[in-house]
Amino acid sequence: MDAFLDCVGETEARMRLAVTELLSDGVIGSCRYADETLSTNTDALNDVQSGLANESHLPKLFLTDRQTSGRGRQGNQWLSSHDSLTFSLLIRFDVRSPNATLISIAAGIGVAQGIEHSCAPLKVSLKWPNDICIVETTPTTPQLRKLGGILIETSASAPDRMVIGIGINIDRAPELTDTETSAVALTQIAQRSICREDLLQSIVTSVLELIDETTGDDAASSRNRLIQSYRSRCALSGRQISLRQNDQIIEGHCLGISDDGSLRLQHNGQHVDLRSGEVQQVRFR
Repeated sequence: MDAFLDCVGETEARMRLAVTELLSDGVIGSCRYADETLSTNTDALNDVQSGLANESHLPKLFLTDRQTSGRGRQGNQWLSSHDSLTFSLLIRFDVRSPNATLISIAAGIGVAQGIEHSCAPLKVSLKWPNDICIVETTPTTPQLRKLGGILIETSASAPDRMVIGIGINIDRAPELTDTETSAVALTQIAQRSICREDLLQSIVTSVLELIDETTGDDAASSRNRLIQSYRSRCALSGRQISLRQNDQIIEGHCLGISDDGSLRLQHNGQHVDLRSGEVQQVRFR
């Protein structure tokens, strides 16, 4: 096996080929592909903390066919199997950079574009701060359905490294107990089979390209493009929402995102920008 592709357990041949193509095209620098792991984000953070994440191996892809103890935001579980796509990207990025707040925005857009490239003519929306969604039309009112999510983590021991965890429902929609947003699988929406390997290549390429834009010579213009692109996909704009921030519930009319990626609400007659929180309810009318 190539020194830059570390396979653990009985991995799938077609997925190994997809990863090899990402390596040969220079999209990623290395990959750890396991048939089963506790958490791809944990695997990536362990690399960071052990000093294994050297420059020549980045960006590094951590891929699994089955995740048994993953985590999402707010302490939620993130479990997956062959009916989904689960991976993490370990990238070189200074978390102290003023553009660090754009990583979540770039990752969300990158995932959405990657899905659309593989599943045209599907249109993907983004639910701040980290949900990948579809706005499904029903006979009565639109409904927000969750396709997947993103979890970004860092390590205090390595401020120049960042981990981006991504999970997408492909063939099965898990039951969600912590939110009113129901889950949906790509095959349900696209009404056809979805190739995991193609989807992996498309999302990884798209996410890394957009993140590269945030560090380029034209970073200011890139910021504007990313913000505008996110606004065009924001599933919360114009909706009445309820958001939990720590032990506080904040309700208001969503005005989209501000120029720094914060969620902007009209709350008690004032404009409020929120940098963190979990949206718990979205009213479409």
